[in-house]
Amino acid sequence: AWQAPGTDGQSPLFVAGYTQTSVGDDYYNWVFRGFRRFDAALSVLDIPDHGGDKALLLNNLPIAYWFIAQAGHLKVIVRISNVYEWLYAGYGLPYETPAQHPYPYLSGAPWGAGNARWDLATAGGYRNPCDPGSASSGITANAGLAAYFPDSQWRQVCNRYSGNNTSEGYGDSSGRAKTWPYAVDENGSVQPNHLRDAIGGAQPLIPVVIFNPAPAHVWGEFDGVYFVAGYNNTAEALLQVGAIDHLVVPNIHRGTLNNYCAIALD
Repeated sequence: AWQAPGTDGQSPLFVAGYTQTSVGDDYYNWVFRGFRRFDAALSVLDIPDHGGDKALLLNNLPIAYWFIAQAGHLKVIVRISNVYEWLYAGYGLPYETPAQHPYPYLSGAPWGAGNARWDLATAGGYRNPCDPGSASSGITANAGLAAYFPDSQWRQVCNRYSGNNTSEGYGDSSGRAKTWPYAVDENGSVQPNHLRDAIGGAQPLIPVVIFNPAPAHVWGEFDGVYFVAGYNNTAEALLQVGAIDHLVVPNIHRGTLNNYCAIALD
């Protein structure tokens, strides 16, 4: 477990990670948790008030990776074969003041447990945190993204779940928080397949906004993670905005037009 200073040096945040492996089941995973507070007397598995397990599903072979660390958050991107996963742990960009929202923490990874293989190609709930999923449709089930809200509650954010073991899954229950524009209604069943590159060929980057439908609350945005259309785009393309490169990343193995994001390498 470690403590980061926060973007102002005065707002510490806490992250913990551990490995979960099984030679027999052939998984070698990293599991992370975001905490509201830390207790040195407890194992990281026993500290309360966390956002739930968020796992990068890995293997024991060489893996391509990108590691982006700032004072306020950590992003890790990995590629295994044609599967892209990424982790976000730390502060996002809330729409409220620090007095109103003092701990705007986002904790996300593709899977909500550490006991699965990376090639879950038929699991609709196996999704990156910008368009998070869950293996279960239950409102309280662990999802791929958790957000700490101003009412001092972690909420599991989920656009889609694994329904009928399909690749895409189906819209989740209306009780879950969502991310826009990947989900444009409270059911998560509508996704933007009509957005594309600009007339001049540029790729607009659209902020990914976390919102809770009931009680209605717009949380804010990821820091350095954007929706980008798949038109005329490819995995690992670099989109430069100002002096910052943004890596284009598919949603796990998906290559349809609405299943890409761009992550700032800064």
